[in-house]
Amino acid sequence: MHRNSCRVTLAKPSFSPPMSCNFSIFALYYSLMGSPGRHLHRVTGHGAEPVGAGPIGTGAESQARTQAPWGAALPGVPNAMEVRKVASAMGAEIIGLDLSKPLDDPTVRDILDAFHTHQAIVIRDQHLTPAQLTAFSRRLGPLEDQLNAKYVFEDFPEVLILSNDMVDAKPVGLIDGGDYWHSDSSHREKPSMATILHAIKNPREGGDTEFGNMYAAYNALSDDWKQRIAGLKAVHAVSKLRNKRVTVSANRPDAMDHYEMQKAIPDQVWPLVRTHPVTKKKLLYISPRFTISIEGLAETDADEILDYLFAHQIKPEFVYRHKWKDGDLVIWDNRCVIHRGVGGYTYPDVRTMHRTVVAGDAPY
Repeated sequence: MHRNSCRVTLAKPSFSPPMSCNFSIFALYYSLMGSPGRHLHRVTGHGAEPVGAGPIGTGAESQARTQAPWGAALPGVPNAMEVRKVASAMGAEIIGLDLSKPLDDPTVRDILDAFHTHQAIVIRDQHLTPAQLTAFSRRLGPLEDQLNAKYVFEDFPEVLILSNDMVDAKPVGLIDGGDYWHSDSSHREKPSMATILHAIKNPREGGDTEFGNMYAAYNALSDDWKQRIAGLKAVHAVSKLRNKRVTVSANRPDAMDHYEMQKAIPDQVWPLVRTHPVTKKKLLYISPRFTISIEGLAETDADEILDYLFAHQIKPEFVYRHKWKDGDLVIWDNRCVIHRGVGGYTYPDVRTMHRTVVAGDAPY
């Protein structure tokens, strides 16, 4: 069985505009931007796995790789792809993959190995249709549904559109996604394993994303603090209206109604110190966006702990800041990483991303 080619395909960038139920807006969007390819062209032959094949397991077969200095190829990675560290805190880039084409099982395992070792991986120069993004994402695991169905593709509802672009003074995507430090889906009954974010169009200035290493944040705590928080459970809530540490964006027209409806979604309670199901390492599993209290503690006592940990977990030595390029695809592990969008751009400077989320399991 042959691997995906190690040559990077420099395909012409293609932008796939949103296709939500608001036909009038997006009909105009298509007329301005051009109609995207709607169907995935399947590549066959050479024994490659078909696009849309089932996910590869993410458990025992994943082995940690030996770390290497920045920019140096890591040992033990097959020639079909090359893995290079991008920062001291965390993160690596994978060179030599074209995700628009089918990947065989060994290559998917190599991607997952790098993912578990480095927590966030960058694969550049990827120009994917929503169908191709969905097909690749499913190779890593089953996908979550999107809570905000207003900004998804009609034919690919697992793909969320994050964008500040406007048509007829109406947003074509979710404007305020990721504006506070968080781990995606920690408010769900089964929080996510991974988020996959594909850069379609980047602004001239700003638009970076920061990622925090929660293994390192936990390991750097004093023994007294580790003992103090051992066994505690944090309460996670999705609505911003239930969180005193965040505010609702004034740039999102439907924000107040949206977060008011979310107040009815049940809270989730998870260990403040989580064990990663693959690496078996301990890590901090809280975030200022979703964590609102600590079970069994008075508000003042919980705030003392949370305020300290929220400040601690984003110290510079734990953070990698990614500067996006068109075609970048970044995959990060929500079980051991928090992230936030830095902002720093305003319309008509446009930032558009497509996002999928791989489902996970209940933390322990």
